[in-house]
Amino acid sequence: MTNFRAHPILSLVPIAAYVAVGFGVWAVRRNRSYLAWWLGAVGWIAIIGTVGAAMFPFMLPSSSEPSHSLTVWNASSSRHTLVWMLGFTVVFIPLIVWYTSWAFWVMRGKVSAEQVEGDEHAY
Repeated sequence: MTNFRAHPILSLVPIAAYVAVGFGVWAVRRNRSYLAWWLGAVGWIAIIGTVGAAMFPFMLPSSSEPSHSLTVWNASSSRHTLVWMLGFTVVFIPLIVWYTSWAFWVMRGKVSAEQVEGDEHAY
């Protein structure tokens, strides 16, 4: 909680979680499923962000010896490794997004029970 006292602006993160979940419930009751889904996603991001804001810079604090805690800085990989991972990310994430989009496009549409029963390749 010391991070929230030192930086009061961080209090907006847990407030955003409550607001998003509250409006998400409102959206569900009004059959606005897409809005409810996005508000749920914002709620989860804000909840995880609240934990991160509360614990920063510690990732795994040590209760027996605070100097042995795992922090953001000593948990990071070397600069060389991070540069390589950035390169792989820049190349492979667009490929994954493209392939997933293509697969969803190919398999779009609803399938009825009659279509499955009438297909000679169905089990």
